[in-house]
Amino acid sequence: MMRQCRAGLLLSRALFKNSWRWQASSASERALQYKPGETIHGFTVKEVTPVPDLFLTAVKLDHEGTGAKYLHVAREDTNNLFSVQFRTTPLDSTGVPHILEHTVLCGSQKYPCRDPFFKMLNRSLSTFMNAFTANDYTMYPFSTQNAKDFQNLLSVYLDAVFFPCLRELDFWQEGWRLEHENPTDSTSPLIFKGIVFNEMKGAFTDNERVFAQQLQNKLLPDHTYSVVSGGEPLDIPDLTWNQLKQFHATHYHPSRKGFEQERIEALLHKLEIQMKHQSTSFGLSLASYIASCWNHDGDPVDLLKIGEKINRFRQCLKDNPTFLQEKLDEAKLSVFSAVDSPVAPSDKGMNLFLHGITDEMRQKHREQLFAVSHSDLINVASRYLALGQCTHGMAILGPENASIAKDPSWIIR
Repeated sequence: MMRQCRAGLLLSRALFKNSWRWQASSASERALQYKPGETIHGFTVKEVTPVPDLFLTAVKLDHEGTGAKYLHVAREDTNNLFSVQFRTTPLDSTGVPHILEHTVLCGSQKYPCRDPFFKMLNRSLSTFMNAFTANDYTMYPFSTQNAKDFQNLLSVYLDAVFFPCLRELDFWQEGWRLEHENPTDSTSPLIFKGIVFNEMKGAFTDNERVFAQQLQNKLLPDHTYSVVSGGEPLDIPDLTWNQLKQFHATHYHPSRKGFEQERIEALLHKLEIQMKHQSTSFGLSLASYIASCWNHDGDPVDLLKIGEKINRFRQCLKDNPTFLQEKLDEAKLSVFSAVDSPVAPSDKGMNLFLHGITDEMRQKHREQLFAVSHSDLINVASRYLALGQCTHGMAILGPENASIAKDPSWIIR
């Protein structure tokens, strides 16, 4: 990831500075000379769009190695801003994205000193430095009018978010801890303390804030917006240091894309070999393979053109490196549109009466869906979607059948 972080630094420097090869007068005009398909320090230009209403040119780029997305806004403005942003969707109200936002700024691999963020406040010429935790994302913006200061801050920010120290003591300070009310008196009562803990206690003394938070939670009771991303003071002490580190490992990645090309090729190669492996049960396997599709009026002949589909799949990956991630996101949205759809009280009651499905069980199921990763899909596909394997066995209620018990294609539990 060091290489990816350095690529981001080089790209920012390349786009931030005036290029010697261009004679155009304004930053917006210079940006128009970037061409889709052009590669800059590992980033590929995807789109160049003038926005005359705002006197700027927007340049969208993707990093080929990680899938990270970059938006460069070229405009004649002496105040230059940079921001790195991550999708952070909490599943509880422990405030993990908020506490992580604080903790990553407490030192990193390149800058292991205590609180480099606050040290930069006194040493930087910045016009703005901060970080924000929203309901479903976290962002780290800064701005400055000095070119050298821009590069210094860029280095500090990128190293902080990608390579933080995440020390346990920093977690206790920024998140929560138990401490004697009087630190010099070990007999005084123990109380909860912590920067985020105290901050959220103060936030919930505002009646408007409480109303807005409760309104959002009640409107979307089965969604990530049903929790308090900043942290509910009563729930914050449930967060552990290891959970904080895991949240960072899961969410703070340049793209969270991660589909390994080697594993994809291995799976495709496996399918190609199985296509050519004609065993004595080939006809039966083939009939089972097309049965479901044909039963639903699908084209069985088209289904047999596996080689053609593999080649088309490879071409999609070549044309769009984030093809699989986009399909995974579409699948998740499709699933969650059903999971998060409003449920009438009568239906909830019927589900509880007939099947024993509680709100807690629904939420647990939802969290399991959120946790599905690309590796899970590849493992399942490799295990169950291989041509030539019997994958159509289903559970049947009834008396035990001796002939089925002897059939190796059935798994009896």
